[in-house]
Amino acid sequence: ETVTLSDGRVMSRQQLCIEALRCDPESSQAYLALGACLGGKEAVVLHDGRKLTQQQLWLEALRYDPDNAGAYISLGDALQASKTARVTLSDGRVLSKRMLYIEALRCDPNFSIAYNNLSFVLRAGETVTLSDGRVLDQQQLLIEALRCDPTCAAMLCTLGHLNHESKGKAKVTLSDGRQLSSKELFLEALRCDCTEISAYINLFVVMTDRETVRLSDGRVMDKVQIISEGLQYDKSGNIMEMISQLLANPRSRRVFKI
Repeated sequence: ETVTLSDGRVMSRQQLCIEALRCDPESSQAYLALGACLGGKEAVVLHDGRKLTQQQLWLEALRYDPDNAGAYISLGDALQASKTARVTLSDGRVLSKRMLYIEALRCDPNFSIAYNNLSFVLRAGETVTLSDGRVLDQQQLLIEALRCDPTCAAMLCTLGHLNHESKGKAKVTLSDGRQLSSKELFLEALRCDCTEISAYINLFVVMTDRETVRLSDGRVMDKVQIISEGLQYDKSGNIMEMISQLLANPRSRRVFKI
C-alpha cells in the first residue's frame, strides 16, 4: 500500500517512517512504527546512514521514550520464550520477555494486549507481581485484559479455554460483575465476532452430543451445526483438521452420524 504526497512522491509505509525520522530523529513513535514494517531479521538504512534491525529500532524507540508501552510489547513479542532470552536496553537494563510485558503495563495499566501476552508467559498456578504491587495469575491477567477490551473475542476464548482446562464447569467473574462459564465465554466471543474460529472449536469441545446452544442472533444449534457454521470462516483449515482427526477415531464418528 502506498500514498501519494502533494509533491508527487509515492511512498510506502516504511518510506514514510524513514522520512518521519529524517524530520525528527528522536521520534519514538516513528522508530516503533518502522520496526513494525520489518521482518524479524530485516534491516533498514536511515537517512543518517545507520542500518538498524527491527529490534534495534524498538530499542531506539525506548531510548527516546522509556515509557513507550508499545515498544516494550513489540520487544517482548519478538523475544524468544526461553528462560534465558534477554534484551539489553540503552539504559543498561537487561529484561526478559516477562519483564518487558510488566514494563509495558507500568507505562499503560490499561494495555489489554500486555495483560493477555503476559498471561501466556506464565505456567499453570504461577503468579506475577506487577509494578503497582498487584499479584496476578493467568486467569486474573486475562480478566484484566478483558476489562480493558471487553469485546475481544480471542481473549474471551482464551479465558474460556483456560477455565475449562483448570476448573471444568466453574464460572469466571469478569470485572463488570458477570459470572460466565466456559461455554458462555465462547458464546460471548461469537457475539463479539462471529468469525472467531476458536470459539466454534471450543464450543464443539465443551458441548455434549445432544446439547444445543442459543447464539446471540437467536439461532439454536447442536455441536455439529456449530462446527458447520464455523467452517465458512475457517480460512486456515483448523476446523477441517480437527474434523479429520475426529473421523479417524471410530468412537467420534457417531457425533457426525457416520
